[in-house]
Amino acid sequence: MKISTLLLFAPFLICATVSAQKYEVSVGANLIRLDGKPLGSIATSGGSDNDTFFKKVSVEGGSLRLTLNTKGYYGHEIGYSYNRSMLNIVTRVTDEDDNETVTHHQRKVPVKQFTYNFLMYMMPAGERIRPYITVGATVQDYGAPSLDEWTHGSSRNYGGNIGAGIKIRLFPHAQFRLDLRQHFVGTPYDLTYKDQQKLSGGVMKNSSVSAGFGITF
Repeated sequence: MKISTLLLFAPFLICATVSAQKYEVSVGANLIRLDGKPLGSIATSGGSDNDTFFKKVSVEGGSLRLTLNTKGYYGHEIGYSYNRSMLNIVTRVTDEDDNETVTHHQRKVPVKQFTYNFLMYMMPAGERIRPYITVGATVQDYGAPSLDEWTHGSSRNYGGNIGAGIKIRLFPHAQFRLDLRQHFVGTPYDLTYKDQQKLSGGVMKNSSVSAGFGITF
C-alpha cells in the first residue's frame, strides 16, 4: 500500500482503537458534476487551451463510506466513489503542405474519489435525525482515455472538500443518508497550455451528491 493511501486512512485506524464507538457502513448512488474548465492540449505546439475538457454534466456512479462516531457530536469517515465521465479531446495533424486536420473525440474515463472527512453533527448520538457539516481531504484519480494519440496516462490529484448531509434512522440498525460535497482538487493530466505559467492548471471545483442506506453497529 502506498504511503499516501496509508496517510489517508490513518485517522480512521487510530480512532478504531478507541472504545465505545459506533460504526456505520453505507452504500449508495453517487452523482458528480465536474468542472468544465480547459485542461490544455495534447499537442506539443499549435494547440488550444480548450482542446481537452470534461463534459460538465452529472454522471451516475456508486459510493461506499465507513464511519466511526463518538458518543457526542463528532465522527470520522473514509469514503470511496466511482464514476465514468466524458472527456472531450481534440487531436491535430498537419500534413506536408501545412494543412491541419482537427478531429474531436469523446471518451469515457473512470473517475475515482478517496476521501477522509471529519463530521460535526448538529444532534447528539442516539437521535433519529442527525444533520451534519463536514470537512476533509480528497484524492481523485482520473483514468486514461482509450485514444492512440493520448500519451499522458492517468492522473492522481490531491485536495480537500467541504459539505453537509443528513442521516435518518429507519430501523434500529438501518439508516438513510444524503450527502452533498464540494471538492477542490488539482487539475489533471498536466497538459500543455499556451501560457506556460498555466502549466499546472490550477484547481478544479467538482461537486458530488450521494444518497444511500447504511447499517450501524
